[in-house]
Amino acid sequence: MGSFPSHGSDLADDIEMIALQPQMDCKHIYEKEPVIHYISTKKPHPRCPVVGCPKILQVGRVVCDALLTIEIDEMRLASATNIHSTMVEDFTEVD
Repeated sequence: MGSFPSHGSDLADDIEMIALQPQMDCKHIYEKEPVIHYISTKKPHPRCPVVGCPKILQVGRVVCDALLTIEIDEMRLASATNIHSTMVEDFTEVD
């Protein structure tokens, strides 16, 4: 999995890489540690890594979205529940 958002991929794949850190200016979502590292190494003006986004990233403008963490946990739980609900056993007795 990459550290930055992808487009056109399966949502289940994106769940693993979703960060808790949306950038306030452009609203793209990143993993906290990689985006902080990216910002600190791409000086003087680190641009958002999402293709076509012209926004400049700043450490002070990256914020944590606590609701996103809850939503990710709920999606993982729902996904795990759906996996088990598709399993079917045949209890038909054969005489």
